[in-house]
Order: sequence, then structure tokens, then C-alpha cells
Amino acid sequence: MALVGAVAFAPSLFLYAMSTSTVSIDLNSVSRDKISNKYDEILKQYPTLDLYDKDSHPTKFGAYLNACIFYKLLTDSDSVSITYYGDLTKPEAILLQKLAN
Repeated sequence: MALVGAVAFAPSLFLYAMSTSTVSIDLNSVSRDKISNKYDEILKQYPTLDLYDKDSHPTKFGAYLNACIFYKLLTDSDSVSITYYGDLTKPEAILLQKLAN
């Protein structure tokens, strides 16, 4: 379920991650709790970061962060190495990449 969510949120970044890395997946490590805990940790540090819209759907920032977290969990690689920024500015993307690690 969580893997499907990552693909739905940021399919281009997910495909990029899969095409550039050796994937070793431990399905027990890819859990909703890990993602949720990471979001909680980030929002405590950056309370004004706009990760969700009014309907609790991820904004472009939330979707990118989610994809970076999945990249880290699925590849065990540092998400700061990602060069795809989607429609974010480079500084926005780099901040989210750093937060995902």
C-alpha cells in the first residue's frame, strides 16, 4: 500500500530512483509508521512547512518529501544525490532531500 502511495505521489522521482539505484527492499521497513514519524519529526522542526493542503492531501512539497523518504527507505541511499527537482526550485528540493535523510 505504501509503495503504491509513493508512486502515486511522485511517479517521476520514484522511477528515477528505481532506474539509478540497486534496490534492496525490506518490505517490513517500508511502513506507514516510518513515513508518519518522519513527517512528525520534520513538522516539529519546521512547523510552517506546507506539506498538506486543506483536505490533508500532500502539496507538491509533501509529495516530493514523501518520494525522497521512499527513495531513502527503498535504496538505502542518501536522497541528497537526487538531481530531479520536479516543479520545485533547487533550494526547495535540496531542503526536502536533506530532511528526508
